[in-house]
Amino acid sequence: MEQTLEEFIQALRKSDVKVSVAEALDAYEVADFVGLEDRTMLKDALSFALTKNKYEKEIYDAAFDRFFQVPDFHSLQQESEQSSSGSCPLSQAEKFDDPFIQMLLQRDSVGLQTQLLSASRRADLSDIWLSSQKGVFIQKIMREMGVEKLQQAVKQAEVGEKGYTEEDVVQLREAQRFLTKQVRSFVEEQFELYAPVATKQLREEQLKDIILTDAEERDYLQMQQIVKRMADELSSLYSKRRKKAQRGKLDIRKTMRRNMSNDGVLFDIHWKQKKIDRPKIIAICDVSGSVRDYTRFMLLFLHSLHEVFDDLHTYVFCSNLVEVTEEFENNTVQEAIRRAQMKVQYGSTDYARALSDLKEQHLDHIDKKTTLLFLGDARNHEEDPRVDILKLVRDRCKNLIWVNPEPKVRWGTGDSDIYRYKPFCDLLEECHTLNQLEKVVEQLLQLSSRSG
Repeated sequence: MEQTLEEFIQALRKSDVKVSVAEALDAYEVADFVGLEDRTMLKDALSFALTKNKYEKEIYDAAFDRFFQVPDFHSLQQESEQSSSGSCPLSQAEKFDDPFIQMLLQRDSVGLQTQLLSASRRADLSDIWLSSQKGVFIQKIMREMGVEKLQQAVKQAEVGEKGYTEEDVVQLREAQRFLTKQVRSFVEEQFELYAPVATKQLREEQLKDIILTDAEERDYLQMQQIVKRMADELSSLYSKRRKKAQRGKLDIRKTMRRNMSNDGVLFDIHWKQKKIDRPKIIAICDVSGSVRDYTRFMLLFLHSLHEVFDDLHTYVFCSNLVEVTEEFENNTVQEAIRRAQMKVQYGSTDYARALSDLKEQHLDHIDKKTTLLFLGDARNHEEDPRVDILKLVRDRCKNLIWVNPEPKVRWGTGDSDIYRYKPFCDLLEECHTLNQLEKVVEQLLQLSSRSG
C-alpha cells in the first residue's frame, strides 16, 4: 500500500498539486486508518490530507479516478467468451509450463491485473509524456510481463512441437490479442493521467524564456497564470522571511538569566527582536508607443505585484503621470489594464514631464521607507531627461530600481537615456522574459524588505 500511495503522491505532484512531506505523512496515516476496502471513503479522506483549495481538489479527483482505475480484464474476458475462442479449459492451459501463459489462457483477472501493474512500475510508465511513446511503453510492459515466452509458445504450436494442436495455436493467438488490447488500453489511461501535465510544464518552460514580443495571443492567458503563480510563491516566501526577521535571533544571555530559577531548563525563551518596517513601493510604468509591444506585459507585471505587496502605489505615463492604484487593486488584470490605458493621454514619450509631475505632486510621499520602481525604455526623443529630478528622488528614497524591457544591446542607442539614469539606480535590469521577471521580483523583495 505504501508504494502505491507514494506513486499516487508523485502523480499529484506532476499534476501541479503541491504536496509537502508533512502532507504525505498525513496521507499515509489516513490510508492506514481508513483502509483500501472502501474506495469512496479513501478518496474523500485522502483529499482532506493532500489538497488545500478548490483548484487542487479538481485535479485530485481526476487524478485519483485515473490512478486507481484497475485494469478491466473482466470486460475483455466477456468479449473473448462471446467470440469463437474464449478461455480454454484448465487441462488445456496446463499443457503450457509458463504460469503467465496459463493465466492468459484462463483469463485470470486478478493475476493479470497484478502482473500488469507490477510490469508498468518496472517499465517506468509514469515517465510517459508524448503520444509517440505509447507504442514504446506497450512493448516494454509486455516484455516485462513475459510476452517473449508467449510468442515462443505460438511458434512452437505452429510447427506442432510438444504435441501442440491447431486449437492450441488459436487459443495462444487469441491470448496474445487479448493481452495487447488490455495493455494498450491501460497505457492510454496512464497517458491521460501523466502526459497533459508534462506537456503543459514543457510549454511553460518554453514560455518563460520566450521574448514577450514573440509570444502569440493564444499564449497570453497561460503566461498570465504563470505570473500569478510566481506572485503567489514569492508572496509566500516574503511572508516567511518577514516572520523570521520579526522574531529575531535567540538572546542567549537573557534566556539563561531568566531560566536560572528553573535549574537551567529553558522554559522562558527570549529573542533579540528588531522593528521591521513594512516596505512601501511606488511603481511608475511607461506605456508610450516606443514600448507598446511590452506594455501589456509590464502592466501584467504591476498587477502581479499587488498580489505581493500591501503598500504599492502604481502610476502610468506617456507624458503626464497618472495614478492607477485603485484600478489595479479592485479589478481583474484585463479590466485593470483597460482602465489604466484609458486614463493615459497618449503622445510622444516625455520622461521630463513625468519626472516633473513626480516631483511636484508626489515628492512628499517618498521617504526612506520607499522603494521607487521604474518600468520603461528611457527613450526620451532627444529631450532633457531631467536627471536632476531623478537624483533628487533617489536621495529621498530607500532604493531606486529600473526595469528596462529592451534587450541590453539596444541600451544607449539612438534616443535612449538609460545610461544617464543608471548612476542613480540601485538595480538596473533588462526584463523581457518571464524568467527575468521572476528574478526582478525576487530582487525587489530583497531590497524593499532589507532594513536600513
